Amino acid sequence: MPKDVLYIIDLQLGFLDAHKKKVDALLTNSVKAINKHKKLGHKIVLVEYIDYGETHPRILKCLKGYNNVSVVKKRTDSAASHLKKKKLVGTNCYFIGVNLGACVEQTCINLHNNERRLTIYKHATKNMYNSDEERDIAYLKEYFNINFI
Repeated sequence: MPKDVLYIIDLQLGFLDAHKKKVDALLTNSVKAINKHKKLGHKIVLVEYIDYGETHPRILKCLKGYNNVSVVKKRTDSAASHLKKKKLVGTNCYFIGVNLGACVEQTCINLHNNERRLTIYKHATKNMYNSDEERDIAYLKEYFNINFI
């Protein structure tokens, strides 16, 4: 199993197209996070929700040519069972993507244990719908000791 892993959760056109105002900063910050992890040689896992289209072209362009990438497809909010099955769960887990209050949150909760350090990039993770991000962040910090950077 890899030690350090960046998970890119559902940065797909099906989630992003309807919210163009929120998307530019999210993608810019996501690309920065991806480049940081590429530079460090970390494993990157692209998680895609089935039937929500392809991952945004800016993300795919950023990943092009990087050989330490795996793709996981899912049909539920949490990708944890798929990641565990494919042995793609790291000791230090970093998250970017959408939706903070659903898919990102559920994946983190289901991966949470005392042996893993979970970190979410606050500015590279977003709720695309009308969920209260600050409430979601407080919940994840308080109950699951998830870090935000």
